[in-house]
Amino acid sequence: MTTHFMQPDDHTSHLDHIPQELPILPLRNTLMYPFVMLPLGVGIPRSVKLIEETLQGDRLLGLVAMKDSTVQEPMPG
Repeated sequence: MTTHFMQPDDHTSHLDHIPQELPILPLRNTLMYPFVMLPLGVGIPRSVKLIEETLQGDRLLGLVAMKDSTVQEPMPG
């Protein structure tokens, strides 16, 4: 797998507003770092819907690594 790095610019390094609520996408067996472009394999229908809705909105999405990758449907908490 090839990892690509993008250069920060005015749009990616400065946000005028961060919403109080941010959609969260749990990542199984994946760590994501700022300014790294990495393909995400998303198969759970609600995760696909979350990404589609995020692309239609402000395009901000929180990514978190799951502690237990055996959990099939992660929930808050």
